[in-house]
Amino acid sequence: MELECQLPSVPRARSIIRQVLKSWGYPEAVIEDAGIVTSELATNACLHGRSDGCEQFGIGLAAVEDCLTILVSDSSSDMPSRETVEISEESGRELMIVEALGACWGSVRRPGSGKVVWRPVSLCS
Repeated sequence: MELECQLPSVPRARSIIRQVLKSWGYPEAVIEDAGIVTSELATNACLHGRSDGCEQFGIGLAAVEDCLTILVSDSSSDMPSRETVEISEESGRELMIVEALGACWGSVRRPGSGKVVWRPVSLCS
């Protein structure tokens, strides 16, 4: 699903992912973690993608056997990287929060332009 690359779209992205996972029967703890990961990756796409001309970002889920992965895509060619952030700064912690929830995360370039950032969610929450 594509959403406008604006910060007000982030809560909508989180809500959509939560609704889908609830309809699929996932436990609340997994739904909550997936919502947080979605929010942080979508925020990152909006904050950094917009400066690169991104007008929309995409959200998706990949569920294979016992693995659930959150996917967020945008048209920016800049690949994400974890930054050191001063305690007084208001942003820049998105990937630190994603890492704090455990598991790995990564990104891949899309053919043509853009990227997809992914992060699995533990089903053992």
